[in-house]
Amino acid sequence: MLFRSVWFIPFASLVLPAIVAVYSGIALAVTQAIRFEGVGRVLVFAVAWTAVEWLRGILFTGFPWNLAASTWVSVPEVLQSLSVVGAWGLTLLTVLIASLPAALGHRFAKRAILVGATLLAIAWGFGYQRLADANSETVVGVRLRLVQASIPQSLKWELSQRVATLVKYLTMTRSPADSPPTLV
Repeated sequence: MLFRSVWFIPFASLVLPAIVAVYSGIALAVTQAIRFEGVGRVLVFAVAWTAVEWLRGILFTGFPWNLAASTWVSVPEVLQSLSVVGAWGLTLLTVLIASLPAALGHRFAKRAILVGATLLAIAWGFGYQRLADANSETVVGVRLRLVQASIPQSLKWELSQRVATLVKYLTMTRSPADSPPTLV
């Protein structure tokens, strides 16, 4: 039983990363093909990287994991900008800011880095204010019930199990409680 999926190891550790690396290579090839210098080159790279991450998320059934925007997972203030620009906008901002030092020595590089830092400060400030204004109080009269039926993945989408799965969820949803839920 332990080695039932051992055949998957080479795919997960070699093939999948190689396929995902092709997308990064495309972003670099686009950046190389468009012959800008300095800040313009960084902008082309940031846009190309964001575009290939978007393509990676939709082509061939999609693989939208580990977006550059995910680097902010431990900074909830910056993550709040997702509500305005979405994952792709935050990815663009992240790659742009991280890449700007590559333009140092070129014309406008210092100003561009200042603009990048300002954009980051705006994103952080927006998120800080949004979190500070958030209402974390309990809403009177609302009682939530979360149901998790622990359906094995192998049975989850089996047509023959459809009715049994639905009955399990309905039973859990309707089970008695001292204070009946208002939302499930």
